Amino acid sequence: MPAAPTSVYGDDSLASLFLKTATAHPDGLALVSSRGNLTYRDLLSRAVCLALVLRQNGATRGTLVGIWLSRSVESVVAVLGTLLCGAAYVPIDPTYPTQRQQFLIDDSQLSLVVTSRQVGMPAIALGSATVVDIDTITSQTLTTDQLTTFEPTPTTADDLIYVLYTSGSTGRPKGVVVGQGSLLNYVVWARGAYGGGLTFPFFTSLAFDLTLTSPGCPARGASVMTVQARSMPSPVVANGTSGGRPV
Repeated sequence: MPAAPTSVYGDDSLASLFLKTATAHPDGLALVSSRGNLTYRDLLSRAVCLALVLRQNGATRGTLVGIWLSRSVESVVAVLGTLLCGAAYVPIDPTYPTQRQQFLIDDSQLSLVVTSRQVGMPAIALGSATVVDIDTITSQTLTTDQLTTFEPTPTTADDLIYVLYTSGSTGRPKGVVVGQGSLLNYVVWARGAYGGGLTFPFFTSLAFDLTLTSPGCPARGASVMTVQARSMPSPVVANGTSGGRPV
C-alpha cells in the first residue's frame, strides 16, 4: 500500500483544525439542518462526547470504526468524533444489501460500529466489534472544562483517515485506503479556492468518495448543510444560501 502524500500543513490534522476553528468561533454556524442548526460549540461538544466514548472502547490511531448511519447530523458528528480520537472510519450505508454489509464488517475487521436506533441494524454477525449508540452519547452535556482541556489524538499524514470499498461489480469488493494528509490537503485547498462564508451541501452517502470532503469542511470554517436526496443543490453554495432543502 503506497503511503499517503505528506501534508504540507506540518503537524496539523483535520481533527486539530476542527478543534482550532471551533475554539476560535464557538458561535459560528457549523451545521444546517431542518432539525435545527448547530454552532461550532454544539458540534464540538457532540463530537468530543463521541470521541471520549470511542477512546474508552480502545479507539486510537489505526483503529477502524464503522459508521452505520444515513446522511444526517449524526453522521457528521460520527466522522468528526472518530477523527478526534485518531481513528479511521469505514462507512456502511444502511441501504446496502445485508450481504454487502456483512462483507464490509468481516473484511475490515472493525473494532467499533457507530450507529443509531433510528437507523436500525439487521441481525448480522458483528464479530468482536462493539456497537456504540450515537443518540445516547451525543445527548450528554460536557462541562466547559472538559471541552477546553480535550486534546485530539495526534496523527501523522500517513495514518489512515477512512476506508471505502469498491462496488465489487467486477469481482470481490476491495477496501481503498485514504491517508490523513491526502484529505487534509484537499479540504484546505478547497476552503481557500472557494473562499469564505460558504455552506457545503452534504447530499450523498458517506460511502461515496465525493462526500468525504463535506463533513471535513467545518475544520476550515465552512458550514455543512444536510440535504434531502431529492434536492440536489449546486456543489458549492455561496453565503450560506441554497436552492436545496435541508433535512
